[in-house]
Amino acid sequence: AFIYKSGAWTQFSYAIPYLYILGDQRTSITGGWIEVSYSSSTGTPSIVFGDSSISISSVAGANGGGNYIYPGVATKNAINLTNVNRIRMDVLSAKKQHVTALTVVSKTSGDLEDYIVARTDIETGTTGIVDLDVSSLSGNYHVCAFATCAGAGATGYLEFDEVWME
Repeated sequence: AFIYKSGAWTQFSYAIPYLYILGDQRTSITGGWIEVSYSSSTGTPSIVFGDSSISISSVAGANGGGNYIYPGVATKNAINLTNVNRIRMDVLSAKKQHVTALTVVSKTSGDLEDYIVARTDIETGTTGIVDLDVSSLSGNYHVCAFATCAGAGATGYLEFDEVWME
Protein backbone atom coordinates (compact mmCIF):
# COMPACT_ATOMS: atom_id res chain seq x y z
CA ALA A 1 0.00 0.00 0.00
CA PHE A 2 1.04 3.62 -0.52
CA ILE A 3 0.42 6.88 1.39
CA TYR A 4 0.90 10.48 0.37
CA LYS A 5 3.55 12.13 2.56
CA SER A 6 5.67 15.25 2.07
CA GLY A 7 4.39 15.78 -1.47
CA ALA A 8 5.07 12.27 -2.77
CA TRP A 9 3.56 8.79 -2.74
CA THR A 10 5.54 6.54 -0.40
CA GLN A 11 5.45 2.78 0.17
CA PHE A 12 3.59 2.05 3.41
CA SER A 13 5.22 -0.36 5.87
CA TYR A 14 2.11 -2.49 6.45
CA ALA A 15 -0.43 -3.94 4.03
CA ILE A 16 -3.26 -3.43 6.55
CA PRO A 17 -2.72 -0.36 8.74
CA TYR A 18 -5.06 -1.39 11.60
CA LEU A 19 -3.45 -1.88 15.01
CA TYR A 20 -6.76 -2.71 16.69
CA ILE A 21 -10.23 -3.20 15.23
CA LEU A 22 -13.38 -4.38 17.00
CA GLY A 23 -11.66 -6.81 19.37
CA ASP A 24 -8.96 -7.94 16.91
CA GLN A 25 -5.60 -6.98 18.46
CA ARG A 26 -3.81 -7.38 15.10
CA THR A 27 -1.16 -9.52 16.78
CA SER A 28 0.80 -10.08 13.57
CA ILE A 29 1.75 -6.38 13.73
CA THR A 30 1.28 -5.38 17.38
CA GLY A 31 2.18 -8.58 19.22
CA GLY A 32 -1.11 -7.90 21.02
CA TRP A 33 -2.03 -5.07 23.37
CA ILE A 34 -0.69 -5.18 26.93
CA GLU A 35 -1.55 -3.43 30.17
CA VAL A 36 0.86 -0.67 31.13
CA SER A 37 0.27 1.00 34.48
CA TYR A 38 2.07 2.75 37.26
CA SER A 39 0.79 4.45 40.38
CA SER A 40 1.64 6.29 43.58
CA SER A 41 -1.64 5.51 45.24
CA THR A 42 -3.88 2.76 46.45
CA GLY A 43 -6.10 3.47 43.45
CA THR A 44 -7.85 0.99 41.25
CA PRO A 45 -7.01 0.58 37.57
CA SER A 46 -9.32 -1.45 35.37
CA ILE A 47 -8.52 -2.52 31.84
CA VAL A 48 -11.04 -4.62 29.94
CA PHE A 49 -10.19 -6.26 26.63
CA GLY A 50 -13.79 -6.70 25.46
CA ASP A 51 -15.29 -8.49 22.48
CA SER A 52 -15.33 -5.31 20.38
CA SER A 53 -13.46 -2.61 22.35
CA ILE A 54 -10.85 -1.85 24.98
CA SER A 55 -11.80 0.18 28.04
CA ILE A 56 -9.46 1.78 30.57
CA SER A 57 -10.65 3.25 33.84
CA SER A 58 -8.91 4.62 36.89
CA VAL A 59 -9.97 5.64 40.37
CA ALA A 60 -7.31 7.23 42.58
CA GLY A 61 -7.10 6.27 46.24
CA ALA A 62 -8.33 8.46 49.07
CA ASN A 63 -4.86 9.19 50.48
CA GLY A 64 -4.78 12.88 49.55
CA GLY A 65 -3.35 15.19 46.91
CA GLY A 66 -0.27 13.17 45.93
CA ASN A 67 -2.25 10.27 44.52
CA TYR A 68 -2.05 9.46 40.86
CA ILE A 69 -2.76 6.35 38.85
CA TYR A 70 -1.78 5.80 35.22
CA PRO A 71 -3.47 2.77 33.68
CA GLY A 72 -3.12 2.25 29.98
CA VAL A 73 -2.65 -0.18 27.13
CA ALA A 74 0.13 -0.34 24.57
CA THR A 75 1.19 -2.42 21.63
CA LYS A 76 3.49 -5.19 22.84
CA ASN A 77 5.66 -4.76 19.75
CA ALA A 78 7.21 -1.46 18.77
CA ILE A 79 5.66 -0.38 15.46
CA ASN A 80 7.69 1.09 12.59
CA LEU A 81 6.25 4.60 12.18
CA THR A 82 8.57 5.62 9.36
CA ASN A 83 6.37 6.97 6.53
CA VAL A 84 3.29 7.12 8.79
CA ASN A 85 1.55 10.52 8.96
CA ARG A 86 -0.84 9.91 11.82
CA ILE A 87 -2.36 7.38 14.16
CA ARG A 88 -6.13 7.51 14.46
CA MET A 89 -8.39 6.18 17.21
CA ASP A 90 -12.16 5.77 17.20
CA VAL A 91 -13.18 6.85 20.72
CA LEU A 92 -16.47 5.53 22.09
CA SER A 93 -16.31 7.34 25.45
CA ALA A 94 -13.84 9.48 27.41
CA LYS A 95 -13.55 11.23 30.75
CA LYS A 96 -10.46 13.34 31.28
CA GLN A 97 -9.60 14.09 34.87
CA HIS A 98 -5.81 14.33 34.60
CA VAL A 99 -4.48 12.91 31.33
CA THR A 100 -6.55 10.86 28.91
CA ALA A 101 -4.51 10.53 25.75
CA LEU A 102 -3.41 8.64 22.67
CA THR A 103 0.39 8.54 22.73
CA VAL A 104 3.49 7.05 21.18
CA VAL A 105 6.11 5.90 23.68
CA SER A 106 9.66 4.66 23.29
CA LYS A 107 9.30 1.97 26.00
CA THR A 108 6.47 0.39 28.01
CA SER A 109 7.88 0.12 31.53
CA GLY A 110 8.54 2.57 34.33
CA ASP A 111 7.18 6.11 34.43
CA LEU A 112 5.72 6.16 30.92
CA GLU A 113 5.35 9.94 30.88
CA ASP A 114 9.15 10.08 30.61
CA TYR A 115 9.01 8.11 27.35
CA ILE A 116 6.22 9.89 25.46
CA VAL A 117 7.44 11.12 22.06
CA ALA A 118 4.03 12.16 20.66
CA ARG A 119 0.71 12.80 22.40
CA THR A 120 -2.78 14.09 21.79
CA ASP A 121 -5.14 14.69 24.72
CA ILE A 122 -8.67 13.32 24.63
CA GLU A 123 -11.18 15.57 26.39
CA THR A 124 -14.20 14.53 28.47
CA GLY A 125 -17.17 13.81 26.23
CA THR A 126 -15.08 13.08 23.14
CA THR A 127 -16.52 10.52 20.75
CA GLY A 128 -15.41 9.75 17.21
CA ILE A 129 -12.03 9.98 15.54
CA VAL A 130 -8.98 11.36 17.38
CA ASP A 131 -5.75 12.01 15.45
CA LEU A 132 -2.15 11.84 16.64
CA ASP A 133 0.39 13.44 14.29
CA VAL A 134 3.47 11.21 13.98
CA SER A 135 4.74 12.56 10.65
CA SER A 136 8.01 13.79 12.20
CA LEU A 137 8.87 10.37 13.69
CA SER A 138 10.85 7.58 12.13
CA GLY A 139 11.73 4.27 13.69
CA ASN A 140 9.97 1.90 16.05
CA TYR A 141 7.63 2.99 18.87
CA HIS A 142 4.79 1.60 20.94
CA VAL A 143 1.29 3.01 20.44
CA CYS A 144 -0.28 3.64 23.84
CA ALA A 145 -3.54 4.94 25.32
CA PHE A 146 -4.03 6.23 28.89
CA ALA A 147 -6.93 7.17 31.14
CA THR A 148 -5.25 8.65 34.19
CA CYS A 149 -6.34 10.50 37.29
CA ALA A 150 -4.73 12.43 40.11
CA GLY A 151 -6.04 13.48 43.51
CA ALA A 152 -8.10 11.69 46.13
CA GLY A 153 -11.03 9.80 44.62
CA ALA A 154 -10.50 11.16 41.08
CA THR A 155 -11.55 9.08 38.06
CA GLY A 156 -10.57 8.76 34.40
CA TYR A 157 -12.02 6.68 31.55
CA LEU A 158 -11.35 5.82 27.90
CA GLU A 159 -13.02 3.29 25.60
CA PHE A 160 -12.11 2.76 21.95
CA ASP A 161 -12.86 0.24 19.22
CA GLU A 162 -10.34 1.02 16.45
CA VAL A 163 -6.75 2.24 16.09
CA TRP A 164 -5.07 2.57 12.70
CA MET A 165 -2.23 4.27 10.83
CA GLU A 166 -2.39 6.58 7.82
